[in-house]
Amino acid sequence: SPPSSGALTSSANRTLDALEARIAAKSKEEDKNRSRGSSKAPSYEARLTRKLNKDRPQNRSHSQGSAETFEERYKRKAGEGSVNPSPPSSGALTSSANRTLDALEARI
Repeated sequence: SPPSSGALTSSANRTLDALEARIAAKSKEEDKNRSRGSSKAPSYEARLTRKLNKDRPQNRSHSQGSAETFEERYKRKAGEGSVNPSPPSSGALTSSANRTLDALEARI
């Protein structure tokens, strides 16, 4: 016979309590390490920033420091002819969407 709902609830509560205790301990440990300020390994953010700065060419026009918006870059590229500003016809999109739906329905 299946266990009573009281037993399930008690077991679930113990599991949740154990998980919360582990999370609280880990959080407390991380806070302690942060306040100490001298960790052995650099943080993920520090490593990522260092890698991005090392790999980034200094003369990129699309860097974060650029004030140029996506729309401005798109308009500029459209003016240069490297972007096709006209979207595909809705008939082609509908046909493609219908084929995708048909394939999904067949799988189900």
